[in-house]
Amino acid sequence: MKRMKDERLELQTLKNIRVAYIVLMLGVLLILVKQFTEVGTDVFTSPLFFVMIISNAVFTFKNIGVSIDYESTNKKKSFLDSYPNLIGMCVILAIVFGVLNWILTTEPILWEVVLSSTIFSVCFLIPFTIAYRKKKRMQDQDLDD
Repeated sequence: MKRMKDERLELQTLKNIRVAYIVLMLGVLLILVKQFTEVGTDVFTSPLFFVMIISNAVFTFKNIGVSIDYESTNKKKSFLDSYPNLIGMCVILAIVFGVLNWILTTEPILWEVVLSSTIFSVCFLIPFTIAYRKKKRMQDQDLDD
């Protein structure tokens, strides 16, 4: 028996997977909110919290390719089209995060504020770098064709 390939069925399957993922993430989020109201900040050490963070990171990483691949090529140049501007934006975000962390923490420790703002900036810089390089690679391939 030969297996049939129908694009409509594949699209419907992908839509079903998307709905299942949304329901799963909402369920995890509701469980975490319930735990947060009962236990407090100990919920951030829960394995369920790490599962949510990792699954969202993988989902976002996989969607970078989809959003870059189908991006329109006849756009105007933006501020974030150059890599030094991306780095500058990540540094500015880290400084803002560090200042907010310093202000909102009851007993701020300098090395903790610097460490958390550095981690924050790296978390922004990595996906921006991946998207930037993929976009540049696609532009170079378009120029070669």
